[in-house]
Amino acid sequence: MAGAGPLVVHGAPGPFHGVVDEVVAALDACEFAACAARCAEALLWVEALGDRSTARYLRYVGALALVELAELGRASDLLEELLGGTEPQDALWRAKALALAAEVAFTGGRPARAVEHLAEALDLLDTTPSRHVNRLSATMASALALQAAGAHPEAEVLLRRVLADAPATEGVHELNVLPELVLLVAERAASAELGGDRGEADLQWRRVLELALRWRRSGRAAHEPSHELRSTAAEALAWQRLGDHAAASAAADGAGLLSAAREGALTGRVEGVMARLHLAGAAQHRGDLATAGARLDEALAETHRTEPGVWAFAVLAVRAELDATERAVAAGADPAQQPEPRTDRWRDLARLVLKRTAATSRSLVSEVDALRRARGAARASDAAARDVLTDPLTRVANRRGLDEALAEAARTGQAVSACFVDLDRFKAVNDHHSHEVGDEVLRRVAAVLVEVVRSRPASSGDDLVARYGGDEFVVLGRCGADLGPAARRVVEAVAAHPWEQVAPGLRVTVSVGVTGPVPPAQVLAASDAAMLAAKRLGRGRAVGEVRARPA
Repeated sequence: MAGAGPLVVHGAPGPFHGVVDEVVAALDACEFAACAARCAEALLWVEALGDRSTARYLRYVGALALVELAELGRASDLLEELLGGTEPQDALWRAKALALAAEVAFTGGRPARAVEHLAEALDLLDTTPSRHVNRLSATMASALALQAAGAHPEAEVLLRRVLADAPATEGVHELNVLPELVLLVAERAASAELGGDRGEADLQWRRVLELALRWRRSGRAAHEPSHELRSTAAEALAWQRLGDHAAASAAADGAGLLSAAREGALTGRVEGVMARLHLAGAAQHRGDLATAGARLDEALAETHRTEPGVWAFAVLAVRAELDATERAVAAGADPAQQPEPRTDRWRDLARLVLKRTAATSRSLVSEVDALRRARGAARASDAAARDVLTDPLTRVANRRGLDEALAEAARTGQAVSACFVDLDRFKAVNDHHSHEVGDEVLRRVAAVLVEVVRSRPASSGDDLVARYGGDEFVVLGRCGADLGPAARRVVEAVAAHPWEQVAPGLRVTVSVGVTGPVPPAQVLAASDAAMLAAKRLGRGRAVGEVRARPA
């Protein structure tokens, strides 16, 4: 699994958020066991002290560390706890967690769950425009999930999108994404080699070379020696697979790749496998078959600490070729004059696995696309249904939406309350200013009503704001709501609104009648009568508890 530590985004800190900096530092240093242990330890007391923000980040960072340790079950448990919380979550933060959960599920053999998570993550990315670092982080996490599913082209599209947007996004450097992109393209190159497609393999290795050189330059400019070393491992292997052993050796020798590999600087990384593959190829090119074999054994052992998959098969295929060469030398034959050594065992197995993986990845991508299309159609249908019940000018409910809400209350036997809101002398606004100004006044009054309703302390979330017609609005309160205080706040908020911003000299007031709770069949007539009483008393006020006028 590829680490995503540098793109962990803290967001709004909680009271004990300092512990997040500690565990992220451990993650960035590849101290995964220590990071996971510290997250588990801190999570207990952070939750006991009620800091939900820090608890969320500890679960996410802990899951990242557990993924690197291949403890997918524990990582999945943390992510399900994170995603299953009841508190509101930032859309991009949720997309990032969903993408990581999808990566874990793909790797852990739970494709159905992974498809659901990834589809939701991609939907959130598409519907949440932002230049925030969290967007790039979530996009990168989605790319890694696609890579885990074997969907390399789709993953590369997302990673290149992150690379393109990184310079314009505060808090993101291209070093956050270049390593993942290089490794992804290198995996495509190795897969093409195993599949016997030399032309495609060379194309991908040239792309690896281009990206690795950019990675090395960026690491040097940022004074990051570890990035210089890791990029050189990819560069040297790319030169070698393209047949330029001199360039490969020059790159490796210049970065001290051999000594770094011996000292364990690349242990636990795919670049460690790549470095040893290069060193084995260089030794074999010099005719030092024993050293080549030792480096390949090290490379194979390294795949067990990183990602087996394609790289394990690549090492085994090279190992088989080397074994055949050693046998030919032992038999006294010139290896250069021998037919192509038999590596069918590993190549055929690798091709079979890769073929099945490709078919599976295409199926999974199709499932993700199909699920997203189905969800999109459902959202469009819901939006169309909402539009039928929505006033196009003010975007609050229309008369039909109000009627349906009253009918539903009547069916359930629920008493309701209402504020009947009428703009005072609205005709004069249209006549003295313009109908465009009048439309803007209606929009702003609707917005004031929505804000008052949302901020009402006793609001159940079921209150409805509707445009009744013309310059009249209704606020419908359900569950026995007392709308008296809200009616007074509406009058005050409308009067205090900065109407001069709309038109010089503009002044707007409303008269509000409030009633309820009463049966739904009576509420409009009663509140309308109260509103007319407010008009008679001088306008710009709220009046309640007035008997409904006769129909």
